[in-house]
Amino acid sequence: FVYDQLCKFKPTKMKGQAIYVILFEYFKKHIMGEMNPASCSDVISLLKESRKQELEEDTTILQALETYIPLQANNYSYISNDDNNKNDAYDCHQYIIDSLREDKEEKKNEQQVIILQGKSGSGKSLFCRHLEEALWETHVNSSTTSIPVYISLPKCYNELNEKQIISQALQMKNINKEVIDVIRENISF
Repeated sequence: FVYDQLCKFKPTKMKGQAIYVILFEYFKKHIMGEMNPASCSDVISLLKESRKQELEEDTTILQALETYIPLQANNYSYISNDDNNKNDAYDCHQYIIDSLREDKEEKKNEQQVIILQGKSGSGKSLFCRHLEEALWETHVNSSTTSIPVYISLPKCYNELNEKQIISQALQMKNINKEVIDVIRENISF
């Protein structure tokens, strides 16, 4: 068996299930190593635990999330002296959720990018943390569902390794490079 087959193998008979458990445990222990997750659900558990630990260590963010006020957004560039005189703001959270739902329903292959701009301290990072929390609450443990990961650019951005920023962020969340390479084929972030 290779890893991909092991993840998709769904035995129906008792003997097949027993063999599957033995093969999977062997794979986890001897091929991946005991400290490395071997399945998507292991990675998800690690990410959830890492997120929980990050929030426990940063009480300011934790308190801010408890008193979160929804962020308002609009579709034009941020200008320092403009305070939305057009009054065309909408709920940023709902907009993102709707966009993600549309992408999933239409199974778009093109990558969509949403840029958040605003004054310093206006709540962009807090919004992203709140969005991550909401996405985790609705997350379904399956390899077809994207996994929400909050990446703090000031903590992990390195201009020399700009293309590896997701790998760097995951490594900061205790997921090593070998595991990232294995799971990258099966799940999206």
